[in-house]
Amino acid sequence: MKHSPHIALLAANALLGANFSFYASLYAEGVGYAEIFLMQIVVSALIFTPFAGLFYRSHKRLTLEDFGSIFTIALVVIFGWLYLLTRGASLTNPIDASTLSTIGPIVTLIIAYTTRAELPSKMHIAGMVVALAGAVTMLIDRRITSEGSSTIYIGDALVAISVVAAAIHTTLARQQLQRYGALTVIALYFAIGTTLALPILWSNFIALLHRNITAAIGAEMLYIALFGTVLPFWLLYTATPQVSSSVAASYRYMQPLTAIVMAIVRGQTTPDNTNILGMIVIIFGVILLGVATERSSATL
Repeated sequence: MKHSPHIALLAANALLGANFSFYASLYAEGVGYAEIFLMQIVVSALIFTPFAGLFYRSHKRLTLEDFGSIFTIALVVIFGWLYLLTRGASLTNPIDASTLSTIGPIVTLIIAYTTRAELPSKMHIAGMVVALAGAVTMLIDRRITSEGSSTIYIGDALVAISVVAAAIHTTLARQQLQRYGALTVIALYFAIGTTLALPILWSNFIALLHRNITAAIGAEMLYIALFGTVLPFWLLYTATPQVSSSVAASYRYMQPLTAIVMAIVRGQTTPDNTNILGMIVIIFGVILLGVATERSSATL
């Protein structure tokens, strides 16, 4: 199915942003971060693996060297990104966790410059800096105006590390996606992650299977599994090879916007003037990024 890579990236990051609100409410209901993590990777593996086997292009044989590379990046995706994200989100709050996701594009930009893989335009850089400024404004304000605890800072640190891992994988996975296709690569990532995680977190998996799930918890877990993991991963991995790494990363600024709106609508936070100012600044930065993207597309 053909779709615009920009619409796909926008939708994927909006869906990922909503996860933070559901993480918070599930944690409040006693669902552990390890159970959520296992649900994400096991369900994704069960969905993607059969389709990958069905549509695998046999003329592009998977070499041992390529499998080693895929295995390495799978560790970054599954444990560096998803595991640390769910662990960190359990210690902090949905707005902080989603706001920290905005450092991802900056990391991607640094990698692009360091490797000389691409040179984003000045407007692209300006958009990232402006959006990041809005996010930092909200984060600092929340730290000043809240009592906080050491666990919150640990959670923030884990989320930040997961964001860096996500940015690294966005850059490294491009060649694999172009060579083998999104289905094959996603299926291998989740199959490898599930195979490694289940023995380590077996007791958590058993707890998940025996959990008394209410309708509300079931609906939220279903969202995270299907609309917060499977669908956005498919959209991200099919769209990323069609645009530059910096453009793909810039859409991560949708995540805090979605998370804040969800948190407000669901009564998880009350917006103040700094929240509103930060959102306006982020939106302005996203507009700059959109203009920069349109200009770069027009010159191709």
